[in-house]
Amino acid sequence: MSKVDRRNFLTAAGGAAPLAASAAQQSPAQPMEPRRYRLIYNDDGGGPCALEPPLTPRQFVDATIGQIAGTRVDALSWPIGMNGLYVMNYPTHVPGGEVVGDSLREDTGVKLESSWWWRNIRAIRGLIEQGHDPMKLMVNGAHEAGIDIWIHIRQNDWHHVRGESTADPKHFLNFMAGRFWREHPEWRIGKDGMEGWPEGQPVSQAAIDFQDFAHEPVRRYRIAIAEEAASRYDVDGIELDFMRCPYFFKKSQVPAMTAVMTEYVREIRRTLDRLGRARNRYIGVSARVPWTVAGAAAVGLDAPRWARDGLVNQLVPSSFFAMTLDADVSEWIAIGKGTGCRIYPCIEESYRAGISMEGGVPDLQWVDLERARATALNFWNAGADGIYLFNWPDRGRNVNTTPGLSELHDPSILRRKNKRYAVGRRNEKGAGSWPYCELPRVIPTELRREQAVRVNLPVGDDLAASRDRLESVKLCLLIENLTGADAIEVKINGARVQGPLNPIRPGQYMPNATVGGLLTWQYYDLAGALPRIGDNAVEVRLTVRNPDFEKPWSICKLALSDVELEIKFRWPGADWSAPKPGEPPVP
Repeated sequence: MSKVDRRNFLTAAGGAAPLAASAAQQSPAQPMEPRRYRLIYNDDGGGPCALEPPLTPRQFVDATIGQIAGTRVDALSWPIGMNGLYVMNYPTHVPGGEVVGDSLREDTGVKLESSWWWRNIRAIRGLIEQGHDPMKLMVNGAHEAGIDIWIHIRQNDWHHVRGESTADPKHFLNFMAGRFWREHPEWRIGKDGMEGWPEGQPVSQAAIDFQDFAHEPVRRYRIAIAEEAASRYDVDGIELDFMRCPYFFKKSQVPAMTAVMTEYVREIRRTLDRLGRARNRYIGVSARVPWTVAGAAAVGLDAPRWARDGLVNQLVPSSFFAMTLDADVSEWIAIGKGTGCRIYPCIEESYRAGISMEGGVPDLQWVDLERARATALNFWNAGADGIYLFNWPDRGRNVNTTPGLSELHDPSILRRKNKRYAVGRRNEKGAGSWPYCELPRVIPTELRREQAVRVNLPVGDDLAASRDRLESVKLCLLIENLTGADAIEVKINGARVQGPLNPIRPGQYMPNATVGGLLTWQYYDLAGALPRIGDNAVEVRLTVRNPDFEKPWSICKLALSDVELEIKFRWPGADWSAPKPGEPPVP
């Protein structure tokens, strides 16, 4: 789409119905809504952290745009400020707002904790000192690359308090703790306000420091940020991120405050409509919300109402921090079809796994390319309008997801690519745990003799129709404390599966993969029992237990940790793997 086309959205791409409530307020010449996107890419603004300052304007823009230009990303979600909403990436005039780095003074108690953050601060402030506006540079850079840009505003966040919360004696504040937050502790949810909310999760502990939307100045501050960004810059929309981080009221206030939150979103819609009419340019509203409608309602977010009333153009159903790769977004898809609001399910940066990322957060792994493909294809099959990638840059990670930026937009491409589907896991106490994104989960769970464990494995591929292109299809079970003397029976859709392909043999090296337990992948060939497209019933049963662990003195438990499905296709069309010298090509 050319620049001229972009500035004149006379009709919506994809043919979706206009949003009724907003459309009623538009002049006949004003565009009705943003175009449909296939791939939305969210960056938390950390690109400059990876580059030594000072930066030229081009280097600053390329830190983000350089990762997505030329791919199939057609919209960028870029933050108002680094990891939050209290310090800005541009010279703000919002009362209480600060430019990144303003808080680094002796009288604030704010600390600078790493060179990573220092690079970000110096890059932003250096550009401003040179007479540049970093936000304007990024907006113009995105449009020059043919990419729409939405300004991302986190509605609450936890990055500015280091430690569990300000109740932690060892806590300190970093540069993201802006003046509007520092000077108004009376507007926070507080420890008393968390009574009744679930306990034990890191986000619940941090939420005592989140701002309480029951206070009008809290809402007005955020509206002012949205208005400033949309009036000063040629943005395509404003994104309200309710998932970083998701608590907004005292528990007792939620029933009364749900309508207040809806009116807050309505006021942002009115503000952007007013600005759009003055510029003859529609400015969209997007909201990132929990996976489930019930989860959104539990924290005061009546997102279905927002869609029905035309307050939002886009909804992004999301996990909190760590996703379950088999998320069911069907209820949001139904809401979208009934309202004209587009639904962009979110693929997070990490997912819940039995083996923790190296040097990272326990029970989480970075989402790699094969798992992203599987998740995206399930979303496309469910009827999604597009895919949203949250906090997606590869910098500093041990996975390469960049090829996905030219694949995830198109289910016809995904159907020919290698994938790894995964059954969702419980995460009751970890960093990504938040009960209002949870569905009932079976694993991890103990395996007991003759007691079957049953899980559902959603698969987006029609493997029967692709049989002539398949290289292999394997069921992958991650089992804790498995020995060669144990026997496991596996069924899929009622059919018994032979295996495993890699039985434990005497003398085999058994590395201790986790502290306090041994995790072993077992692989089962499913060529003779191909999973079907859609839901698949996987049944795992322990038939023989190592007798040494059935003694009264044994407390060692056998447990099913992860259930995944690995699909590999033959080349051409599938992933290419270069052959070793002297060997024939192997797809």
